[in-house]
Amino acid sequence: MAEGMEEMSPARELEPLRRQFLVPVSVALFVAGLPTLLMRSYDAYHGERVWAIPVYLAVYGTACAAALWRRLLYPVRAGMLLLVAYGLAVVGFAGNGQGGSTYVFLLVVPFLATLLYGRRAGIVALAIVTMTVPILGFVLASGALGSSGLADISASAWIADTVASCLIGTLLIVSLNQLLPRLDDALAQRRILLKATDAQRANLESLVEQRTRGLHAVAEVGHAMTSLLDPAVLLPQVVELVHERFGLYYVGLFLVDEARRFAVLQAGTGAAGREMLAQGHRLEVGGRSMVGRCAATGVPDVQLDVGEASVRFDNPLLPRTRSELALPLRVRGRVIGVLTVQSEREDAFDEAYVALLQAMTDQVAVAIDNARLFAESQAALAEMRAIQQRYVEQSWRKYLRTRGGEVYATAGMTGEAAEQIDSMAIEQALTQGSATIARAPAAGNGDVDHGGCSALVLPVTMRGEIIGVVGIDDADVERHWSDEDVALAQAVVERLAIAAENLRLLDDTQASATREQRTAEIGQRVREALDVEEIIRVATEMLGQELNASEVVLRLGSAGTLLNSKIVE
Repeated sequence: MAEGMEEMSPARELEPLRRQFLVPVSVALFVAGLPTLLMRSYDAYHGERVWAIPVYLAVYGTACAAALWRRLLYPVRAGMLLLVAYGLAVVGFAGNGQGGSTYVFLLVVPFLATLLYGRRAGIVALAIVTMTVPILGFVLASGALGSSGLADISASAWIADTVASCLIGTLLIVSLNQLLPRLDDALAQRRILLKATDAQRANLESLVEQRTRGLHAVAEVGHAMTSLLDPAVLLPQVVELVHERFGLYYVGLFLVDEARRFAVLQAGTGAAGREMLAQGHRLEVGGRSMVGRCAATGVPDVQLDVGEASVRFDNPLLPRTRSELALPLRVRGRVIGVLTVQSEREDAFDEAYVALLQAMTDQVAVAIDNARLFAESQAALAEMRAIQQRYVEQSWRKYLRTRGGEVYATAGMTGEAAEQIDSMAIEQALTQGSATIARAPAAGNGDVDHGGCSALVLPVTMRGEIIGVVGIDDADVERHWSDEDVALAQAVVERLAIAAENLRLLDDTQASATREQRTAEIGQRVREALDVEEIIRVATEMLGQELNASEVVLRLGSAGTLLNSKIVE
């Protein structure tokens, strides 16, 4: 602060105030001076003091120049104001002696000189005023300016008034001399405070801007997390967004392995991040690193000066790191990973910054967990679909086997061309799993000519499993199958698949009901038997009848005697 005070001299601090004071005073003298000039000139003319009229004109002209001449330098304008005050004091003495406003104008001169120029100018002005009083007294006493009625004032009175004027002027100068340095100090303090306030405001604006960028970054990261469910895409994008939006040196994201022994790097920014990913970089959970300690404790770890850190992994790939922050990725009270952010500046992370990044990190943790759950649900759904497809396939294979094999029906054209298309297009339709258009050109076979045809072949699918195929043939080999034709055929085939599946399920239900009924009948007959031999006989007879078996063997006994037991038929 002392150095700042030395740089701010009194002239620098007081000059703006002096200018602010001087301009309105000059304008006030210009405005109020005209009626005063007229009244004073009128009094001088009738009081036989005509010589005072030119003095009044000169004084008012000086006031006009000081007020209207905008290009005047400050020292000149201030000097003109002093001349106005001095002129009014001289004319006042000449007209009224030491009474009235004479002393006011006299004392104003050293006061203004001290205020506008400084202590030395005030002393000079006081000396001039002090000499002016006896000189004017002598001139008035000699009658050189005409009869003024002041010639009878004694010399001792003039001397006493001169001494009084000098003392009062000295008191004013000393008082101002005491006040002006303090005023200068106050102005210097005010300027320093203003600078400090401006710096603080700039710092606050910078912090607000930084927080705003941080909130925008958090919103952007949140938007990216809601639109991405693949961890392989989500994690690299998160670290890149944090690195770019927060202006950091490096950002890395670690996930804890299933054994919770190591935190394995999953994404990192820059060439260092790519190299560490290629090396399979990992840090031990609870080891001597900020990431490991954060993964073990679940508490953010911040180092504002990494040179003084007691526990930290010194990575040779990141030599410019000065501040580092490790933030836990927490989901339902469990740490699943760590986000590390590093800066080239010391003291780069304050409490608000850490809180902001921690809030964003919590969102990242939830997004990672959601992506993991989504991947698991997709895998489970795929497994269920595969099981369902196998069930549908097995059910239809069993159904067709009970009906004697493949069900085939035709309507319309038949012949070698249609068979050629069927054999050619069915395989393609089944392989692609979608509608296929095939054409068979006309061909001759000995004495018999076969016309060509065009066909639309569609697979019949049920829950993703192909259960049949439909071929629609047209004798016109150039037939154009439009999108409307294909859409209509697909709609019909979908309804065909649903109807066929419903009929299969109905047959299965009826078969199950018949089987349950026969099982209940056999159980009833067995329960009606009176002894074990009859139970065995009834059970074997009815099982043979139901299963159309030539022989039914039933053995009773322990595991050791079954091989030698008697066969009951």
